[in-house]
Amino acid sequence: MCPNHHAAASAVALILNQRLTRRVCDACAGAGCETCLHTGYYGRVPVVEWFRVYDATRAVLRTQGATAIQPAQSLAAAAQELVTARVTNQKEWERMFAR
Repeated sequence: MCPNHHAAASAVALILNQRLTRRVCDACAGAGCETCLHTGYYGRVPVVEWFRVYDATRAVLRTQGATAIQPAQSLAAAAQELVTARVTNQKEWERMFAR
């Protein structure tokens, strides 16, 4: 690992990745209304995955690189929780993650 990567690994406390997903309209429950301009969505909500960096994980980062770390919860799993809670819907999940 080059010296600059070592310095970065020593300074990082949290790695955060986020995307915004469309929120199902509360006024019409996604059916479409004047509030959401008949789209079924009104506003956005963040979907987040994160990884807390501790001293032990810094050593792993130095020896194995960033590919060795795994988030506490993946973006896809966090988005699925929002689908389950009906904050967003499966169509929006598929738009974000199905490729």
